[in-house]
Amino acid sequence: MSKNASRATSASADEESIDSLASLASSEFYEALGWARRLAPSALFSACMQSKLRGFAKQVIEFDRDVARLTLPLAANRLVSRELPPMLIDGASRIPQRGPTLLVANHPGLFDALAIATVVKRDDLAIVVKEQPYWDLLPNLSRKLFTVPPSRPGRVRVARQVLEHLQQNMSVLLFPGGQIERDHESALSCSFPIEKWSSLPEWLMVQVPNLRIATIAIGGVMSRRVRSHPICNLRMTYRDRDWLAATIQFFMRRHDDVRIKLCVGKARSIADISQEHVRLQLHHDMRLQLRKLKRLAKRSSTIPSSCVAGESALA
Repeated sequence: MSKNASRATSASADEESIDSLASLASSEFYEALGWARRLAPSALFSACMQSKLRGFAKQVIEFDRDVARLTLPLAANRLVSRELPPMLIDGASRIPQRGPTLLVANHPGLFDALAIATVVKRDDLAIVVKEQPYWDLLPNLSRKLFTVPPSRPGRVRVARQVLEHLQQNMSVLLFPGGQIERDHESALSCSFPIEKWSSLPEWLMVQVPNLRIATIAIGGVMSRRVRSHPICNLRMTYRDRDWLAATIQFFMRRHDDVRIKLCVGKARSIADISQEHVRLQLHHDMRLQLRKLKRLAKRSSTIPSSCVAGESALA
């Protein structure tokens, strides 16, 4: 096959992937709006949305290529630095650079996993995510994911895959809440449902004796402008409104008023805590990082936009 023919075939495959990804994104967007089972939107609205979603799909396909060409953390850093203002970070050096490591984080938006990946700086990082049809269109990224299906047998299978990954001295990012949670910068007074988190970290701590677990609190992910838009009030519950806002922000690439803050807690091992107190310790650590996050959010207005806060950010 000639080079020109090969390029044409590759371009055609890319267009098919972009069309498929845009179509899946469109379905998810309409579902977030609550229109999935209602009358179809107007042709004009659909045409405008399709143009936006194709732009999103092209960006994601490029990111998938970067994952193969670079690494997941480097690809994430390239995308995040292009889309978002510099993040404010406290405690990044607490993330172990070798050995089995589990990172547990809150989940206030759809950009948080990529933001966290930029500070991990480990090529062996894998992320636990909800099963979605579009992962199949991103072959390079999907190799770095553990996709959780809705069925209990499927979740058990994923838990064992995560265990095997950690037993090979690698790292995993887990969102134990399993769904979009309130952004503590936009809802500082709301309680945080840590008690509802998965018990997987406790089980893994017992199964991997040399495992280290670090909590990560992340905030400022949700665009206040998007969250307060009247379209989000089409949904009745806070959870649905947050999901719609996160979906609009992610697919429409509305990040101009976003300034992500991230706080990393001390990496704990089984030597630090007894097996029966793992959950209590992680809850304590997470609440501590959330308090630091709020302090960092209050100080962010005094930090220049070109500055990335480091270890002394909260000194």
